Amino acid sequence: MLYMQAWHPVSAKTTASTQEERQISPVADQEREILDQVQKQRKASHQKAAKPDWDLFRAARIVAQQLASQDLEEKEAVELMLKDLGYGAGSVHVLKMQRNKPMDAAQVLRDSPDAKVLQTAHLSRIGAGYASGKNGQVWIVLYRDRAARSNK
Repeated sequence: MLYMQAWHPVSAKTTASTQEERQISPVADQEREILDQVQKQRKASHQKAAKPDWDLFRAARIVAQQLASQDLEEKEAVELMLKDLGYGAGSVHVLKMQRNKPMDAAQVLRDSPDAKVLQTAHLSRIGAGYASGKNGQVWIVLYRDRAARSNK
């Protein structure tokens, strides 16, 4: 475990229950919490779980960092990032949640009226990103609908 923390510090901060999960899942606590909450809500709504997409996680984290630390046009940043990853226009949907006071991911998701779509949409893949900075805390959830047609 000590070797794991020294070698892969981002993974070591995850809340994964096994060492194997930590090795393959470089997801921060806030990002994992959003994913866990979405999956719980989907299960309660009798929806199929969305598959984590590591490209979407990386893109969501980068966009969240940019939005939290500087004035950046969200739509432009997300579209450019997704295009660079090979996703076609309109194939990935964006949910942005932002707060100026400290909150945990579960509370932000519960308080966001737009997050309800994550319970009912026919999601195939999902990724979440989190960052905090001068613009407060920012969570970005990127998700693909099962019916979406794209390059990826």
